[in-house]
Amino acid sequence: MTSREYEEYVARIFQCRGYETIVTPQSSDWGIDVIATKENEKIAIQAKMFGHTSRKVNRSVIMQLYGAMAYQDCSKAVLATDGEVLEDAVIVAKKLRIEILYTDGTFSTTKPSVTKQEMKVENIPIEMKSYPSFDEVWEKYIIPLKGKILFNSKGSNNILDVNWSEVT
Repeated sequence: MTSREYEEYVARIFQCRGYETIVTPQSSDWGIDVIATKENEKIAIQAKMFGHTSRKVNRSVIMQLYGAMAYQDCSKAVLATDGEVLEDAVIVAKKLRIEILYTDGTFSTTKPSVTKQEMKVENIPIEMKSYPSFDEVWEKYIIPLKGKILFNSKGSNNILDVNWSEVT
């Protein structure tokens, strides 16, 4: 997914919440990637697609978004990211009342996913919640354990075999 597609993905999340959205031009966007409006609310949204990079959202990004929100006369600001947000950025965001929207970055035109407990789940329509199926979890996380030894503070477990009906 390109950064532009990620901005469109974030816009779609807000459209699903009942907002009208404008994805701003890629250059000269004044620090706002998406503007979402509903009734008297105008939200400045900065989209940072850092999930597949070593880059992390820092407090400077939050402070710049706060300035852009004020300059564009928005009532609220949201930072959307599929990456990691540094602790100092979270502290600044809380102080400035900027919401951090964590996304899984899975692009879908019909049902965008929103993840992480920090997200305000009560505002997400039920049709937007996306959970993996049991088969997906089993195939991705359990089957690869075959032949592995798992360790914890109480000892170890040797996983001899894993199939669709049992772990031995």
